[in-house]
Amino acid sequence: MTLFFMGSGGDGVITAGGLVLAAAANHGLVCHMTKSFGPQIRGGESAAWLQLSPEPISSPPHGVDVMVVLSWKAYPQFRSQLVLAPGVLVIQDSADPTETPEGLVDAEGQPVTPISLPLREMSEMETGGHMARNVVVSGVVLGLLHLPSAPVREAVEKRLAKRGAQVVEANLRALQRGLDLAGEGLLADQGRPLPAGEQTDQLLLSGNDAVALGALYAGVDFFAGYPITPASEVLVNLATELPAVGGSVVQAEDEIAAMTMVIGASFGGRKAMTATSGPGLSLKCEAIGLAIITETPCVIINVQRGGPSTGLPTRTEQADLNLAVHGAHGDAPRVVLGAEDVRACFDATVKSFYISERYQTPVILVSDQLVAHRQETVPADSIGDGAGFVKVTRRLEPQDSDGSYKRFEINGSPITPMASPGMKGRIYRTSGIVHREDGNPSSDPEIHQLMSEKLAAKMRLVLKEMGGTRLEGPADAVQGFIAWGSTVGAALDAARAATAAGTPTSVLVVEMLSPLPAEAILDYIAGVERVAVPELSFSGQFARHIRAEGVPLTGALLLNRAGGTPYTGPELLSLIQEAWS
Repeated sequence: MTLFFMGSGGDGVITAGGLVLAAAANHGLVCHMTKSFGPQIRGGESAAWLQLSPEPISSPPHGVDVMVVLSWKAYPQFRSQLVLAPGVLVIQDSADPTETPEGLVDAEGQPVTPISLPLREMSEMETGGHMARNVVVSGVVLGLLHLPSAPVREAVEKRLAKRGAQVVEANLRALQRGLDLAGEGLLADQGRPLPAGEQTDQLLLSGNDAVALGALYAGVDFFAGYPITPASEVLVNLATELPAVGGSVVQAEDEIAAMTMVIGASFGGRKAMTATSGPGLSLKCEAIGLAIITETPCVIINVQRGGPSTGLPTRTEQADLNLAVHGAHGDAPRVVLGAEDVRACFDATVKSFYISERYQTPVILVSDQLVAHRQETVPADSIGDGAGFVKVTRRLEPQDSDGSYKRFEINGSPITPMASPGMKGRIYRTSGIVHREDGNPSSDPEIHQLMSEKLAAKMRLVLKEMGGTRLEGPADAVQGFIAWGSTVGAALDAARAATAAGTPTSVLVVEMLSPLPAEAILDYIAGVERVAVPELSFSGQFARHIRAEGVPLTGALLLNRAGGTPYTGPELLSLIQEAWS
């Protein structure tokens, strides 16, 4: 079941979607909610897609079964993304001043007639204003789907508690108005009951929520950041939770300051991280180079949005790959991981801290707006195992050393023990200048060569331990996808559909983008007859990156386009069928 809530910014359609989502999660269903809103502080367009199913959900919705419209003014912004399923139910506010668009049809070309409900009237009747229209329509949807209202009542009480009992009671009455409307008039025979699911113990998280939880699980001590869409929730969540466990959070004056604070905290012995989006990552690049050459552990979360420049700040894209992998002057190798969904955001954050501390290197974890803002139900027992990675303790030089400590020693292993300030006899010099083993600056080209080899050797060790890919689907597949990040879900859906139709199809999920597991990709390509590479990057950065690492993509179907609208499973299936039929 897919629901679509649409209105202008400030209409509360995302809140309405969240209320229904809470009820569906309580009902044991697997739930996803994808948010979409304009870059304006208030006004513009706003929408929420909800997917409710007893089965796992991998990719964004393709067809809408129930559509709720608080304002048709936003419709032009979403028209190209909307596919109305046959038999779709469209509910609109009878007080909406914007005219219903003409020629509204479903996927089979059949005309669709919206049902008008007195949402504004009911809101004003119970609360004295129109702002509770979203609560009224939440009640309508709960009634139509036969979902429990208790979780929604609790959510309303919690959200409005600070405004007093009178406001809470008024909104609860508005909710009941909606529940009553669901069984009356034109809606009396429109009920679409959803059976209870089997997921009994679930968490409802966004990707940014999961990143914050993963950082806390990994033992983060310090966070510095600067607010930026769509990464700000990581800062907000940790500002609430990290001080409670003895950590520190700083909202820095800018992105550069945030990155250098993280480096300073890590140098001082703390597990440190920051979070940003494309424009902020651009500003951090010089400091990331400093962390690389000084071998300072730190974790950088980059939540991609549309670019370049200000671009599409509230839309998703996968076009920060070049910046994440190569964003620094000189040869500055770093680890870059990708997160494909909400659960992966937790696991990959824990993994990022593990790699960063173990290998003394910055790790950039890349998600995107679709994953970061999407809310999903996640089995509670799956959060906490950290993908099997222990909370690694930083390797420190023993204090009983003989006094010959060399922080950057070249002794056969590229990983050398660190020292924290205050450790007796472990004082060393560090800076962004090429240095000798003891940290003293050097302009000797031979030293530069040795230290460059030391940094590169770390990347080889990371790749050897971590692998960096996983295979999904039949081992005897004749065709497949190579995908990373949020596009993985659509590729999985398309592969399952193709396999069910008689053509075994698999997906090679690339979880580590730098260092790239080129050999695994080569082996995969050799094992299938044809392969497609989907990505939300107009120039095809992912495909170019694969080629640059020595993997020929001769004959591959390159499905790259600019961001804004994510791929869906049916869309990718249609594209490969058209190309390979």
